[in-house]
Amino acid sequence: MILILGYLAGIFGVIPMIPQIYKSYKTKSTNDLSILFILLNILSSILWTTYGYLMDDMPIFICSFVFGIFHLILLVMKIYFDNYSSVEVHL
Repeated sequence: MILILGYLAGIFGVIPMIPQIYKSYKTKSTNDLSILFILLNILSSILWTTYGYLMDDMPIFICSFVFGIFHLILLVMKIYFDNYSSVEVHL
């Protein structure tokens, strides 16, 4: 039962990232996202993933890993959209 609770907590912690990733991709804009926010969340994910691995706690390990991947996706979009969204392509 405790394991199920851990997975549910992780799932409901990760799910809210999906609409942000979708909106950023669809609008091709990440202007309102702080790079510091993203970087601190990536650092937090690395630390929690390491902790979950060392403690052999799979819910923490898996959910922190996924959370980190989602923030890496946001970081890539932030870098790309902020640097290339104002560049016009002329054919």
